Amino acid sequence: MRKAAITLAAMALMLPAATALAAGDMKSEITLDLVKVLPCPPQSDIAAGTGLACAQAPALQKRDYQAVLDAQKNASADEKALAIEDAARPSLAQFGRPLWEKIATPACKIAPQVFAAKTDKELAETLPATIALFGAMTQTSIKVSDDAKQAFNRKRPYQSQVEGLPQIVALLPTDNLKHSPSYPSGHTAFAYETALVLTALVPEEQDRIYARAAEYSHNRLIVGVHFASDVEQGRVSGELIAAAFMQKDDFREKLDKARPEIRKALCR
Repeated sequence: MRKAAITLAAMALMLPAATALAAGDMKSEITLDLVKVLPCPPQSDIAAGTGLACAQAPALQKRDYQAVLDAQKNASADEKALAIEDAARPSLAQFGRPLWEKIATPACKIAPQVFAAKTDKELAETLPATIALFGAMTQTSIKVSDDAKQAFNRKRPYQSQVEGLPQIVALLPTDNLKHSPSYPSGHTAFAYETALVLTALVPEEQDRIYARAAEYSHNRLIVGVHFASDVEQGRVSGELIAAAFMQKDDFREKLDKARPEIRKALCR
């Protein structure tokens, strides 16, 4: 399922706008039901009467649980600190801060407003077209991911227990996650939709951009709020969401406006 979904996302980028991936009016919204695309997670607490049935897979759940323990055990202090920073509400500013210097032309003096921006509001002062581009995806991405989360209703790692393994402890406050199930990872969806669109703007830096997406996503395990399969299918979700948006004429117009702006900031 995962490979097929990623292939679909990649193919969608090569299609003309008339053959849209998502249904509906592509000039205003995308329609994407991840429940029909993603496989069931190894564990879920689906409410009766939803029409959705998922089998429990204890062995896979144990492997998923162990992956979180391993990520936390192997993370350095600096990696844990970045993971906690990355756990803030998804934003291009936070995603980009460890990235801008890596993808800028050597000796490029990146404007302090870009390099030091902690919020998208701050970043918009220098990169308004770029923030408008990514902002066009954000609300839809959150809704699409959240609809799937609520349907699959998987407990987060720190809420779960596996016999014979220690309790996972989240490295950050979790009050805001009380009503947000684990699968798929919304932060990971954000990371990979951002990576796909950033790569369209700065294609020569694809490897570094996707490495940052992988780091940002792995950090969800380090802080103990997502399982490995949440992250795996979060990537599928993000690529499908971005691919759907790339079929929209108005989104492509925003992309064309953002390209010279961000390339200038990176001395490209």
